[in-house]
Amino acid sequence: MCEQLYLTDDRLLFDKIRGGNAKAFEYAFRKFSPRLEAFAQKYTNDTNEAEDIVQDVFLKLWERRELLDNISLTSFLFMMVRNSCLNYLKHRQIADSVQQRMPRLPSDYTRRISYLTLLPC
Repeated sequence: MCEQLYLTDDRLLFDKIRGGNAKAFEYAFRKFSPRLEAFAQKYTNDTNEAEDIVQDVFLKLWERRELLDNISLTSFLFMMVRNSCLNYLKHRQIADSVQQRMPRLPSDYTRRISYLTLLPC
């Protein structure tokens, strides 16, 4: 009965994680990561990026577990994933903007540079 409560009660699961219980953390990762990845993919449109974001969120959770107050683990994880996705999108938008402003090099320019670096001095 107690084990069943442990597996279904969000706050109890969070308390176990906050206490450093690696098995509870692994259980939470296996339980939540598929839903969190699907949620992140709606923002990023990229499966690999969504997986990376979710892994980073769980890493942050584990590293900062002792600093967190009594929270709803589900709400907290979804909030962290959403914020991470928004940060990713903002970074991607800035990177795309910078790349668009950079001058395009002629296609043979790269070949010439490669050829010149291969020449002995």
